[in-house]
Amino acid sequence: MSVSSVLFAAALAAAAPAAPAPDQPADEAQASGPAQPDFRTDGPGTVDQTAAVLAAYQAAEAMQGPLDGVWRLDDEAGRTLFVFALSDPGAAPAPLAARPDDPGVEGAWRDPNRPRAADASGFLDSIRRDRAGLSIRFVQGPGQRSMALTLRAGRDGRWTGELAGDGAPRRVVMSRF
Repeated sequence: MSVSSVLFAAALAAAAPAAPAPDQPADEAQASGPAQPDFRTDGPGTVDQTAAVLAAYQAAEAMQGPLDGVWRLDDEAGRTLFVFALSDPGAAPAPLAARPDDPGVEGAWRDPNRPRAADASGFLDSIRRDRAGLSIRFVQGPGQRSMALTLRAGRDGRWTGELAGDGAPRRVVMSRF
């Protein structure tokens, strides 16, 4: 889920009218504050607030690219090596991206096998997607070698390939979390 999706859903939820104070009648509370949209769900012709927030979230997500979301990178034995959070704005401009006019895919990584280590997470240095597949580079920590991940898309939505940089290259699979 992208940052813009969360902000859009939060803004929509914040538009709900405030409840009246315990000692103030509901009609008086509405008259004293600014006009707010009516999100009550107690009768015909009213809007279901939960459905409105869900619809706003789904609309924002529909504009995101196919890599947007949280992914896990597993080795051949099924052990999770890394978790990636990717932001893929698709074809739309991304005002919160490092380069808003040409956003591309950005992201962060986390090593779930070292949960309390200070250097167990960081930003991805580069993410390149082309017809041949996907390439991701990152450094695990100060003084560490660069990790290079080379993947090809599979028909099942997973990506398969190799992770190199910490010894012999390993066969890996990246799938949605």
